[in-house]
Amino acid sequence: MADVDENKSPAKQPVGPLPKEEAGPTPATKNQVKLVEKLVSEDKKPEPPKGWKEDKKAASEYLDKHAPKQPATEKQVAFIDKFVAAGRDKPDPGVAEDKKAASEYISQQLKIGPLPKEDAGPAPATKNQVKLVEKLVAEDKKPEPPKGWKEDKKATSEYLDKHAPKQPATEKQMAFIEKLVKKKGTEKPGPGIEKDKYAAEDAARDLNRQRRCRFLPGQFKAKR
Repeated sequence: MADVDENKSPAKQPVGPLPKEEAGPTPATKNQVKLVEKLVSEDKKPEPPKGWKEDKKAASEYLDKHAPKQPATEKQVAFIDKFVAAGRDKPDPGVAEDKKAASEYISQQLKIGPLPKEDAGPAPATKNQVKLVEKLVAEDKKPEPPKGWKEDKKATSEYLDKHAPKQPATEKQMAFIEKLVKKKGTEKPGPGIEKDKYAAEDAARDLNRQRRCRFLPGQFKAKR
């Protein structure tokens, strides 16, 4: 038998997270717990399996079996239609009646790749745009915007350009433009931008893209 050195320190155990099989299941989410308890107390569904609150998978399986299915949203259905129109695999029948199944189908298709830009459709209007358009129609009695404007940011912008009163540029915007003019060595943008906040934004953006000039316009005259 080999001699054991009593003074030798024991080998260090590796440090790190437990393997998945030893770490135990993930606990159910608050929403899962709330929904399961509602199904049992109000809808008189059978009791869930023992320890379900500590097992998200078990809670999900219980909900899949006993919770009423929610229909897919209009946005989900429209998204699915665009995938199918782009030549992707058709979803299983009944996906429009199951919000979760619709979400899973969309997730699978996005993993394959996004829709081409022409198939993805226009970007929706922003919350501020929607709020401003609705205010113009309700309070200022402006004409109704074009059909589908909430789903088309560009159409909404064109409507606002036409009907929304122009806001003057801020002092900060004008100071930034002056700074860019000096830095780039270029001429100041045309008159009137101080009266239009959005025109000032465009001018600042254009100036920022310009390359810097060595001399200000008119600084030196050509020699004869």
